[in-house]
This record gives sequence, C-alpha cells and structure tokens, in this order.
Amino acid sequence: MKTTCHIAYSLLKSKVSLILFTSFLLSCNRTKDFTVLDALINNGAKIDPNFSGFIVLIPNLGCSKCVSYGINFSKKNINNKNIYFFVTSDFDFKKTRANFSDKEVSSSNLIFDRKMDTKKMELRSLYLIIFKLKDGNVLSKEILDPENVLSTLEKIQHQI
Repeated sequence: MKTTCHIAYSLLKSKVSLILFTSFLLSCNRTKDFTVLDALINNGAKIDPNFSGFIVLIPNLGCSKCVSYGINFSKKNINNKNIYFFVTSDFDFKKTRANFSDKEVSSSNLIFDRKMDTKKMELRSLYLIIFKLKDGNVLSKEILDPENVLSTLEKIQHQI
C-alpha cells in the first residue's frame, strides 16, 4: 500500500513540476517588448507591423504651444501614410477632439489612446514625442520642447 501511494505521489509531483516548468518557459517566451507601434495597433490603427515612417505622440494636456503645433501639423498631414498621430490623455479627449473635424477624426492615421497604453508604457509627456521607425523598429525617439518643436516638425515635413 505504501509503495502504491509513494508511486502515485511521485507521478503527481512530476506532473505538477512539468506544468510549472512549462508555465515558466511560456512566460519567458516573449519575443519583444510592447512598443508604441503595438499601442497604435491596440487602439485600432490599421498600420503595417513593419511600418517605416514617423509616429507623433500629441498630449491632450501639456505645453500649449507644442500641442498647438502638433495639432496643426497633424491637420496638414492628416492623409499622409508616412506618419501617424497618437493623441494621449489621462482624462478625456473632448478638448483635443474639438480641434478636429469629423472627417479628420475618422482619418486612419489619427488615433486616440483610449486604452491608455502610453500611460502604461510611461510615455506621457507635456511635450510632443516623435518616433522614427523603420521596418516596425523604433530608430529614434525625440521629445520636443518649445524651443525645438517648430524646427523639428519642419524637418519631418521634408522627410515624409
């Protein structure tokens, strides 16, 4: 009797160990970190995972000069497929939404971060953040302040 119980216990113990070990391996099998591109897709953007171009994060609240330049820049490039505009907010989007027409809001490259992914990723800023991507990989990230926002947006305009 003792032998049968010991064998059953050993089998159960090995199955539990196997399940725990498999769970550990699966949890370590992440191929990449959650990126700003993933956040766009998670918020409904129809964007190629191998996108090459720019993503501009526009804060709903922040440096009013920077936000204003970002909104104007997005309106000018609302149908340009080489750039996406990602509006972030801790509250609601009413203030920023009021700056866009219904047609602009329905544009495929203007995305509102309704799932608050940028907050989870600690990408919130008072200023615009520009990401340059190639084949879905982030090549650079630049935070624009009032001193460089206009000149940087002008440089990007020539690249898209």
